[in-house]
Amino acid sequence: MAGFDLGAQTAAAVAGAGEAGVASGVDIQPKALLLLSPYVDVGARPEVFARITSPVLTITSPDDEDPFNWVSSYQQRELLGESVTVAGSYRLKLARSTYKTLSGSDLVPIPPDRKGISKPPGDEHTPGGKSHAKGKSARSASSSHSPVGAEPVPDPKQVAAIQVISQAFFDSRVRHNPVASEWLQKAAPGWLGRAGQLQ
Repeated sequence: MAGFDLGAQTAAAVAGAGEAGVASGVDIQPKALLLLSPYVDVGARPEVFARITSPVLTITSPDDEDPFNWVSSYQQRELLGESVTVAGSYRLKLARSTYKTLSGSDLVPIPPDRKGISKPPGDEHTPGGKSHAKGKSARSASSSHSPVGAEPVPDPKQVAAIQVISQAFFDSRVRHNPVASEWLQKAAPGWLGRAGQLQ
């Protein structure tokens, strides 16, 4: 199972991190959990996360700031990974991945027609259609630039780290691939370099 923020909280609950005496309501035993920017309540107790029964990979960063301010610090998110006791679990602390990068938002450019900006095919014959399409096209071109004060473009190495470490973790824990397991244990920290720390 994989989840981001509240989705990560849900995945952790399914794997045993629900409150004592409260069943998740789902009869599932995940083989592994990928928890991106995991949501952790203020005052959460480590023993709650110690009940997780599946190997876990948590991913966060000092730049993982909650836009809603429900999680005051990335260190609050780290409590989950620090409390997990299942063998084969990892914590990936990236150097500068933002909440938006960890969510996967805007990592792949969306074609203009998907944004509802370009004119749908077949509308060329409507009155004023051609000039209207040109106007839309011009706005589409200008929308490709980030507005002043917008979040910077995601660092490719940070994005690659999320993808590569996650894939290796699932290959190791779900497919039981010995090459992936060895890479995570020995080569991954060197491959990450300054992009982050894998523990």
